[in-house]
Amino acid sequence: MKFARLIGGVCVLILALFALGSMSCGQIAEPEIHLIPAGYMGNVYIFHNVPDGEPLVYEGRARVYKIPKDGILRSQGPLNEGRILSSQQYFYVTPDGKREAITDIGLRVFMTQRKTVPTRQSASSSHEWAVV
Repeated sequence: MKFARLIGGVCVLILALFALGSMSCGQIAEPEIHLIPAGYMGNVYIFHNVPDGEPLVYEGRARVYKIPKDGILRSQGPLNEGRILSSQQYFYVTPDGKREAITDIGLRVFMTQRKTVPTRQSASSSHEWAVV
């Protein structure tokens, strides 16, 4: 009887540890598509949680970030937090809407938690990267 209780207790403990371990893995980030004006070179900034920013747009399950000509996108959506297990795609977009995949190694991504938005008064988080 004591042995059965011991085995039952060990099983419950193992299941509890497994459940806690699964929860600690956190959420998975949504896929992203970044649309950059053709010929653009320089830093790209995406500021999140900006009340008067652009609303979030989706293509299927992927967030679409259409970067303006100045390289600064202000988005109403929250920062896409979580583990990046899904695709992150980057495209140059011509004026007629054609997409050309950016596959260069020169694309560098920097995630930050800035609390200011250039030229606007708003608390937000952001991520930035450079197209070189």
